[in-house]
Amino acid sequence: MANESIDRTATVKLAVLGTSSLDEFGNPTDFDIRDQIHDFSYTVLSDGAGNDSYKFKIELINYSESVHDALINAFSTTLHNDNQAIIGTMEILESFPKLAIQWGYPDALSSIFIAQLSDIQYKFTQAKEKILIIEAVNA
Repeated sequence: MANESIDRTATVKLAVLGTSSLDEFGNPTDFDIRDQIHDFSYTVLSDGAGNDSYKFKIELINYSESVHDALINAFSTTLHNDNQAIIGTMEILESFPKLAIQWGYPDALSSIFIAQLSDIQYKFTQAKEKILIIEAVNA
């Protein structure tokens, strides 16, 4: 009997859309976060009429500065005071950075979900670990 080895290493792929983090083809850079994933979860939200939405929560431990910088740069661009004078507050909220999120196993990945970044939190532990908590919602 042949022993088929199936890779069941959980995978989460993340890209920040609307930033200067583009590859040579103009596509958003996927951040390699597999060694930084502390926790990943999502909640399905439904309005009862068949319209489902997802709320994602990604926790990175001892995260890469490139991920952090891309998120902060995307937020900074959106929240720049000059933008509020040109467009209204509601438009600024709608223009919050978007993430491309995909998860699963190397041989069975989900579809790519586009979700709007809604919150970034930081935690520091007694063990001197830094944790970045990213929340996003797709609509």
